[in-house]
Amino acid sequence: MKQLFLLLTTLLISTISMANSPVLITASDNASYSAGDALIVNGLSATELGIYGEISLTVYWDGTGGATAGYAATLTRNGGSLAFCDEGLMVTRNQDAIITITGIMTGYGDNSYKLNVEVAPKKPSTRHLQGTITETTIDRFEPTDLVISARATGYNFSITLFNGLNKKYGEYDINSLYVEINNESATLKDNTTLLYSLNGEQAVIEATFVSDIDTLVVNLSGAPYVAPEDILPTDTLSYTIYNATVGKSSGFNTVMGKNEQIELKIQIPNGNWLTGVTHESFSYGSYVKVAGQKLTILRGNLIVTQEGDIKTATIGLLCSDHIWYNITATTAAQQTTNLNNTTTLTTPTKQLQNGQVVILLDNHTYNIQGKIIK
Repeated sequence: MKQLFLLLTTLLISTISMANSPVLITASDNASYSAGDALIVNGLSATELGIYGEISLTVYWDGTGGATAGYAATLTRNGGSLAFCDEGLMVTRNQDAIITITGIMTGYGDNSYKLNVEVAPKKPSTRHLQGTITETTIDRFEPTDLVISARATGYNFSITLFNGLNKKYGEYDINSLYVEINNESATLKDNTTLLYSLNGEQAVIEATFVSDIDTLVVNLSGAPYVAPEDILPTDTLSYTIYNATVGKSSGFNTVMGKNEQIELKIQIPNGNWLTGVTHESFSYGSYVKVAGQKLTILRGNLIVTQEGDIKTATIGLLCSDHIWYNITATTAAQQTTNLNNTTTLTTPTKQLQNGQVVILLDNHTYNIQGKIIK
């Protein structure tokens, strides 16, 4: 019995010890660093967690290494935070520019992380990227600028074309565009030229950018810009959100809530929602999220009614997926029922009215070009 007790105690201590043991971070075969105001190390691994080459380390150093107290740093994976330290991460660099990094970092979850990394400097390279334009909208603060979102393997692009709404297609030089790559401002050389063109039904961007020390030769293609009022919805989806917030939040009239299918947050700094407002009154941070994907609101309307203590927002929205969403968000609790949120797939129909062919869809009338006329 005593032997069994000792065995169980040993196993328990071992388990606790393992649970408290830091996760080891090492350099993968393709790990490298780039040094500037911060030391950036990419391609790190945590093999015991099944993570290979997906971890990045940012060290806030003095540019040389060797500080007695060590350095502050953050550890991330695909943009998500893993760990941090305010100081204590030791960095040394030898005569061959090989950097060694050691220390313990505090995790945001249950894990802590132990670094034992030896990594060489990153070498400049030229990468040819084929990517997809995912969305083109007008800039909310500069309504004549076009903002183009795109992605390619390992990169997310946000490209602003100054006066692009009026100019549309053509060449844009360094003074007529702004570029972010992976949420960081890109370096544009003085001779940078971006060509924005239309090839059949596809918009195409051709340009060369510098990201970190890499040169990116990009070719991005996708749907061209269409004014929201000219977009014909492809489907209509209807949802009800119970226990929603319909009231003041952060000083603004706010509708906020979610169910298993959809999440939304709409704030209205100006306008009377009791008489109805349009998307032009929505705050910049308003959004709809479907299946985890955040969508841009292109146009829509919202009105709030109240019966007793129950407030209900009736919302119609066209989002960047070109689907019309009819959303009822109410502060009421959901009643016990076998009915689920419904999905309505509406088929557009054509009619001849006053000698003109029109399209009828969801209580809207469009002309043959898809523009709302009623």
